[in-house]
Amino acid sequence: MIDRNSQFMAILTNVGAAKLANANALGVPWNLTALGVGDANGTDPIPSATQTKLINEQRRAPLNQLRVDPVNPAVIVAEQIIPADVGGWWIREIGLYDSDGDLVAVSNCAPSFKPALNQGSGRTQIVRMNFIVSSTANIVLKIDPAVVLATREYVDLAITEAINKQDFKHSVLVATTKNITLNGLQTIDGVAVQAGARVLVKNQATAKDNGLYEVSAIGAWKRTLDADIGVEVTPGLFVSVETGVLNGDSVWQLVTDAPIVLGTTALIFEMAVGHTGVNAGSYGKVTVDKYGRVIAGMNPATLSEAGITDALSINGGILQGNVQLTENSRLYIGPGTTPSWGLGMFAGAPGSIKGGVGFYGGSDGAFKTAFLGLGTDPWSSGPGMRIKAEGIVEISGTITGSGAGLYAVPFAALTGLPNTLSGHGIASASQAEAEQGSDTTKPMTALRVWQAITAKIVQATTSIAGIARIASQTAVNTGTEPTTIVTPLTLATRLSALWQAAQESVLGVIQLATQPEVNAGVDDTKAVTPKKLRAGVSWALGANGYVAMPTWLGGWILQWGLAVGVGQATNSGTLQGPGRDVSLSVTFPTEIMWVGACMAFTTMITGAAFAPGAGYVSRSVIRVQNNYTQSAGDIAWLALGR
Repeated sequence: MIDRNSQFMAILTNVGAAKLANANALGVPWNLTALGVGDANGTDPIPSATQTKLINEQRRAPLNQLRVDPVNPAVIVAEQIIPADVGGWWIREIGLYDSDGDLVAVSNCAPSFKPALNQGSGRTQIVRMNFIVSSTANIVLKIDPAVVLATREYVDLAITEAINKQDFKHSVLVATTKNITLNGLQTIDGVAVQAGARVLVKNQATAKDNGLYEVSAIGAWKRTLDADIGVEVTPGLFVSVETGVLNGDSVWQLVTDAPIVLGTTALIFEMAVGHTGVNAGSYGKVTVDKYGRVIAGMNPATLSEAGITDALSINGGILQGNVQLTENSRLYIGPGTTPSWGLGMFAGAPGSIKGGVGFYGGSDGAFKTAFLGLGTDPWSSGPGMRIKAEGIVEISGTITGSGAGLYAVPFAALTGLPNTLSGHGIASASQAEAEQGSDTTKPMTALRVWQAITAKIVQATTSIAGIARIASQTAVNTGTEPTTIVTPLTLATRLSALWQAAQESVLGVIQLATQPEVNAGVDDTKAVTPKKLRAGVSWALGANGYVAMPTWLGGWILQWGLAVGVGQATNSGTLQGPGRDVSLSVTFPTEIMWVGACMAFTTMITGAAFAPGAGYVSRSVIRVQNNYTQSAGDIAWLALGR
């Protein structure tokens, strides 16, 4: 008996579950086509997966609607409409059939009597079955529109869906001008939007988030119902914008190409109709976008603003081709006002002038020079002609002629001609150049010739070249005359008198002794040089050092040093004090004669003071021993050898 504890359900039959699994595994379509109702012979049926038919089916007809539940995508909704003229029985069980006629889902329901119209009470009744499936991917959600009836709800929904799929959408209040947070109330394009307002979002940093949105006062915005699924957002979508400082009264178009996956594909909107920011007026130059709209305008004031590249501006430029002036045509050049200016025609390029013809002047605006010349500054220097304002004609460079050359020139009438070499631009030798006598290109005046001769006829000295008198033999022998010169004969005579062995009482020549002879100290007829006298002596001065005598003084070597911190001795009759080996600064070449040591203390305790020991280990190493029992100590030592 049906009561408040009764349970109603819809399940897949074993056949339906197997067909669903097969469709999902193989990817083949599964067509659900009809819905049957029955009275279960007056019983309260419980659906069973083993059923292959209803207990007592009263009617079976094609589906009116088959769709996925918009709230739960795992639920399939199958619907049938029973017209008013059909009935006369109870509905207690519902069955869903596929295109093969197999019962694939079965459901029980609360008993409902379906009257027939001829009973005097008729109604159109909707029967729905909602059942859960693991996947709806391969279930064909398709019905035959020729054999089904439609509910008012279905018709309204179908109309709404059809309208939503149109490219022309209901207008929006405003359109964004920058990336925004899709959350809460805010001001967009100068308009404070309220909850429920429609907004065209077109400037998001992530373009997939662009689209039509409905404002939410709290929480995240949602896409509008007419643009919240892929089939409603298609290429060419248009939407009008009602208000806004920048985007008011404009129409925007979605220019993204298909396919579009909402939430994945970047959505790009461009203005199709609206204000471009150009004020009304006449413009000499305009910019037109791809839609043919004027998006910028200006009235050019210069050639470059007008885009003209084949004419010269008032600021100059590059002229290619010839310019011809006809009869009585003139080209006027006005003076400049800068501290120095040059006007005219120049060969080369700015900053690299090769020559020119024109005029030069100053800041007073007056012409100072007319010029025709070559070089980087033809108005002031270089080969050419310069005519000064005061009437002076200046010609620079070499004047040459061919054939008859210059003729009919009245040289006799010329004034101001130079009468000196320098006046003709010929430089003569200076006194220094004449006296030195090395220049071969400059002419000398009579004065310079005399100066050159007298410079050579001077008394010769040790520092000045000149002439000198020959010394007599007596003068050579005495060697006291500083102004005469010696001849080979007088020199040889004097040397022969001096060439004798030097003795203690006789002036003469003497042989130098060798180093072994100096060391031996036996030969008394030869001279000793400072180097040989010094040979063999060396030293190193410091806390540790030595002095080595030369071999001719016996080769004795005296070395000294300080052994620091030699360990403390123990007062015992059988123990030796701590010792230390010290490397000598130099190795004694032959033998070590003597080593001595003492404690380097200024004060010592007499009861603990025992003399330190010292001796040699080899010709390069000595050993010192600390016998002081009070503390460690420094030991000063001396070593003598050769």
